[in-house]
Amino acid sequence: MVISWHIGDAVRKIRGARNLTHMELATLAHVNVGTLQKLESGGNTQVRTLEKIAAALATDVASLYQILPNPITITDIGTTAAVVDRRVVNT
Repeated sequence: MVISWHIGDAVRKIRGARNLTHMELATLAHVNVGTLQKLESGGNTQVRTLEKIAAALATDVASLYQILPNPITITDIGTTAAVVDRRVVNT
């Protein structure tokens, strides 16, 4: 089993550090608040939307990925997993 992080985790971390609500960040980024909440919950979004959110947080997409810790691999008998774009994909 692999414990992994999603880009939404980095967005949530920076948003929290800047004391922004979902609504405040969504307004600054000109995105739908539901889109932001979905991203922070592990959902996918378009690259352009991610760029808008990163810009509203005064950073860029590459920096968001640098915030994420490395995946942690845990041996689980009978289960194998692979990390793709820092998300868990069971194989």
